[in-house]
Amino acid sequence: SLPRMLESFTGFRSIEHQLESIDLSGPKMAHVLLGELNSYQWLVLLGEHEDRHRQQIEEVRGAPGYPANQPPT
Repeated sequence: SLPRMLESFTGFRSIEHQLESIDLSGPKMAHVLLGELNSYQWLVLLGEHEDRHRQQIEEVRGAPGYPANQPPT
């Protein structure tokens, strides 16, 4: 999971300079719980969402007995 998250982050960083020159406040798309969000809001939400997953991974990795406490795959 962490390598995929890093890949996603790297992808965003590679186009960051292109996004800075575009007004992303206009286009909107509905979120099930939050209603309509513009592209700026979606980018913040995605970043926060991925950060929460990163925190969850760190919590699991820090649990006593890790990795022995992992369920079989």
